[in-house]
Amino acid sequence: MISKAHLENYFKMMRFDRPIGFILLLFPAITALWIAGYGFPDPIIMVIFILGAFTARAAGSVINDYLDRNFDGLVERTKERPLALGKITEKETLFLFFALGFISLLLAFMLNTFTFILALIAGGLTVLYPLLKRVTHLPQVGLGIVWSFGILMAFSVTRGELPGIAWLLYFTNLLLTFAYDTMYAMSDMPDDLQIGVKSTAILFGKYASPTIGIFQLVVLALLILIGNLLSMQIYYYFSLLFVAMFFGYQQWLINQGNREYCFKAFLNNQWVVLVIFIGVLSGYH
Repeated sequence: MISKAHLENYFKMMRFDRPIGFILLLFPAITALWIAGYGFPDPIIMVIFILGAFTARAAGSVINDYLDRNFDGLVERTKERPLALGKITEKETLFLFFALGFISLLLAFMLNTFTFILALIAGGLTVLYPLLKRVTHLPQVGLGIVWSFGILMAFSVTRGELPGIAWLLYFTNLLLTFAYDTMYAMSDMPDDLQIGVKSTAILFGKYASPTIGIFQLVVLALLILIGNLLSMQIYYYFSLLFVAMFFGYQQWLINQGNREYCFKAFLNNQWVVLVIFIGVLSGYH
């Protein structure tokens, strides 16, 4: 029988104690569901997407810990992770990953074939993503590619196709993910430089903050374009004012040159995706 302490370590490995990743993965996907359904998404599909985001994020966290098992103990933010501390074995980690991956694919199998194929592609990219920082300074782009697949799946399951608006939403979320994951990388940069892994924070160096700012401005412009294409009501644009204020606050944080502030800026993006979701809801109704 699994002890309570061991179960808690499993929960930590799946990041159940840190819902930020679940929020950042889920809300762009259900926002896309709302748009794909013209303001009336199928409630059953909505439930499947919520459960799928939960298990997919957990599976991604587990495989990330497994592939980074030789690095996490050297990074301040990750040194307390269960696998890095030896509280969970590598065999247990792999078993947990395959179990979560199976559940995720089972949920996707309940949708149409097109969506299931997209889920398979997303699953494969999820395994490859943690390896990118060993060979390229752009793992944040890889995360954006993987993290935005829920948007494509929302359209494939609702409309059976991927129209232009789906790809526009996908690209917008990719840029947003790139921006906030660079903030995340900024908080790890001293450790990453020491152990030799790569990131956009290291690539951009002292220009990381203005580069993030440029991407945030592009995201805002694309969100305005999306609103125009969808003939959103004024409430949608009002929500974008809050997004702009959040971006300004994040810029202030990352310009403090403090790793804790950079991580705080990253966390603030949970409010960005939530406000965009609320804006879309109010823009339709």
